[in-house]
Amino acid sequence: MTYPTIWDVVLFVAVIAVFGMRYLLPAYLPEKGKNLASKEDLEELTRKVEGVKTQYLSELERLRFDLGQASLVHRAQYETEFRVYEEINMEVHDRRPADGLSAQADVGLHRSDGIR
Repeated sequence: MTYPTIWDVVLFVAVIAVFGMRYLLPAYLPEKGKNLASKEDLEELTRKVEGVKTQYLSELERLRFDLGQASLVHRAQYETEFRVYEEINMEVHDRRPADGLSAQADVGLHRSDGIR
């Protein structure tokens, strides 16, 4: 029985390599290219989605700020109006007679001409 020499092993590996490159590599490379193209497309789509997301978040923050500002203005206006109404109410109640009669009835009682 003879043992294979180093050159026989090298020749066997070379034949396997040529066979692999001839039949397996042509099927592998297009698939690898498709995967790479898909990955690049996915990265581009992700960038676009993140850009739109950032744009909407920015717009949302601007709207929140505007709403907060409007709320402060309306609150200040409400507080001012409420304070004025309280002052008017106090003035009206301070001028009302103590016996419970209305101011108009009180004026009618004190006329000297007798006309009511």
